[in-house]
Amino acid sequence: MDELTLKLAGAKDVGASGQVSSSVFGYRDSDGELKLLSGTASGEISKNGIVGRASADLYNVKSDGVQVRVGVAADTGISIEDGLEVKAVGFGLSARNGKVEFSTPIFSISKDSEDCVIQ
Repeated sequence: MDELTLKLAGAKDVGASGQVSSSVFGYRDSDGELKLLSGTASGEISKNGIVGRASADLYNVKSDGVQVRVGVAADTGISIEDGLEVKAVGFGLSARNGKVEFSTPIFSISKDSEDCVIQ
């Protein structure tokens, strides 16, 4: 999926973001998604922070709101938009956009917090 977004001056949030990604093999159904040998490069600049991401994944699977990635990542930046994200050379924590993530340069695991129900 390729995506490029530019927000115009006078809009609620002025900034720019873009993403390019590709995978050798991908499979998606109603239960989840699997990608093998995939790569992603993206960036985001806004008044709430700056984040750059680059990763090459051997294995990326998402099922029932849990995502596990194994590969090499160099995500770096800080953002306070829709939560908090702090990462440096792949190490970091993120709690934003309804997702909680722990990451290292060789793997990451995340959970969609919207799927969590506390009773």
